[in-house]
Amino acid sequence: MDKQDKQAPMQGSRPPYRPDIDALRGISILAVTLFHAFPRFMPGGFIGVDTFFVISGYLISQRLVADIRSDHFSYLAFLWRRAKRLLPALFLMLAVATAIAPRLMITVELQSFYKHLLGALTYTSNFILLSESGYFDASASSKPLLHLWSLAVEEQFYLLWPFLLLFAHRAKLLMPSMWAVTITSLLAAVWLTTINEAAAFYLPFTRFWELGAGGLLALAQQPNGLLGDKFHLRIGPWAGLALIIPCCFLLNGEMAYPGYIATVPVLAALLILAGTSSSGEHGGKFKLEPLVKLGLLSYSLYLWHWPILTVHHWLMLGNDNLQTITTALFIALFAAIATYRFVERPILHKKSFQPLAVKIPVRAVAMVLFATLPFQFLLPNATQAKADRYAMIENKRQLQRQNIKSESCIKQFSNDAYFCRFYGDIDNVQVAVVGDSTANALAGGLGQILAERYQVGTFNVGRPTCPPFTELSESRGWFSNPPGVCKGLVDRYVEYIINDNKITTVVLVNLAKSLSVVEFAEESSPLNPEAQAKLASQALKNMTARLQRAGKHVIAVVDMPYFPITAAECIHRLAVTGDAAQCLFEEKSMIGADYAILLSLALDQPPNSCVYSHKKLFQHRGKYSMLSPEGILLVRDSSHLSYYGAKLAAELIIEQCAIKTS
Repeated sequence: MDKQDKQAPMQGSRPPYRPDIDALRGISILAVTLFHAFPRFMPGGFIGVDTFFVISGYLISQRLVADIRSDHFSYLAFLWRRAKRLLPALFLMLAVATAIAPRLMITVELQSFYKHLLGALTYTSNFILLSESGYFDASASSKPLLHLWSLAVEEQFYLLWPFLLLFAHRAKLLMPSMWAVTITSLLAAVWLTTINEAAAFYLPFTRFWELGAGGLLALAQQPNGLLGDKFHLRIGPWAGLALIIPCCFLLNGEMAYPGYIATVPVLAALLILAGTSSSGEHGGKFKLEPLVKLGLLSYSLYLWHWPILTVHHWLMLGNDNLQTITTALFIALFAAIATYRFVERPILHKKSFQPLAVKIPVRAVAMVLFATLPFQFLLPNATQAKADRYAMIENKRQLQRQNIKSESCIKQFSNDAYFCRFYGDIDNVQVAVVGDSTANALAGGLGQILAERYQVGTFNVGRPTCPPFTELSESRGWFSNPPGVCKGLVDRYVEYIINDNKITTVVLVNLAKSLSVVEFAEESSPLNPEAQAKLASQALKNMTARLQRAGKHVIAVVDMPYFPITAAECIHRLAVTGDAAQCLFEEKSMIGADYAILLSLALDQPPNSCVYSHKKLFQHRGKYSMLSPEGILLVRDSSHLSYYGAKLAAELIIEQCAIKTS
């Protein structure tokens, strides 16, 4: 998200200032900021990142092509310009965030923060977030540097694009080469979105086409280009605006993105850019002054808005409202103005750093102190000690996932088994715990209790968002499952269980909330929650009956709650307020309609089976609590039992369902 200089052309290679580009930046940052602040109001505002990519590709390519054709190109000079434009404001924001983080975060959050800080400093945030994305990803509000992934993608583009243009120019294949890279990247994005949406979202090559599209327009508007430097599309800006505005409100995070849908905001950005000739002498009617001014602040505002919204969320303990969110946005705007005025603009508009060698560091230190000073009084050093007191060593341990695979188990199944582990006596396995990731979370505690009490082994197998049904045809959700993998895995472990005479008890576990992403073989289109729940209930009944015919005792666990906050956020609330009620929730606040329907239907199971409910484990004072009466976490995130919670649940299952062993 580089900024244009308001300067005259330099050596004939620097393009003139174009207010229409800053107006487009203003639209983009407005969309992104409102999306982050009010996601329900503007669910598609994330397209602002796509339009930023187009702008960057357009400006960078325009400058690079001009420099290459005039023999003024220097890769080191290019990198120096990038560093001058991007690093000072970034370093300032990171300094403030690093100073404040220990005041607000517990240890486990700080570990994640420092990893993301390293990603920000090395422009690898997108790869770090990709490694964390999916079913087990922490809440976005616990990641104040989450938004820097897009800067990483741009920087990775900047590292490679100049060489492509240089070599293509020398081979006299500039336009074909740019088209080839852009089209290939687009096809890769569309294809990968259907298989692994998170990878398509974060990987650089599946985003390069958006920057490449801007580059193609820039090349076409060169003096000898396909369109020429006087070309401008009069209706372009208004046509582009007519596309962008509906996208901001009609698109949402539930849609597969970025696939072919991303071509709409990219086309919109291209239309707006095409409204003015590359020389800036023709067209240029799209320069709404408020948007232009906001566009000048766009880079600084992009840097500041998400960390400030994150801090606001923590301080408000999730009780955000219009007034407090608006206040946070004004603080972000103030920080952006100050950064632009005292750090960003002085560096951009000075040819020499000598006069700034003292001024800029002094200003930066002053701004860091000013930004962090309130936290010295509002959140004294006792905050971290208080957080650690409530988190305790035991609670910190509960936030961690247990080992999910063992070699002895993987030998029985293919790597399709994301969870595959034996507990206790491997030669005396009598209990199987199968299903999605909630089955894996339960298996550790249940396996230990059974090993200690009955000296029997337990094995757990499954995949995230893969319920233990043989009727399903596909399962998609937070965790990307390739087509057919879920059904194939379920068929294999059911056959294994039926053929193993030692296994006497089978525990079927599934997160009710995830049933909305399950596709059943007999249905070819999405169903409403009630119809979906009925199919799931029937599938559960069929699986139970099949296992019972093989002589197995079946226990179904279907009501793992999905809390509205994470376990780490629960600890943070305790640290600030000391009130355990902050981790207490009404049942309706975390369980959808599909859950209630499924639970009522699940009770109608074959005779001699047992339907276990987690209500007794979680209910406290008529609500659902994330903490035990002793103050220990029952969950490790929002929807998975902690190790401690799994052991308590195991005791209740044994008591209620009488696990059979020989």
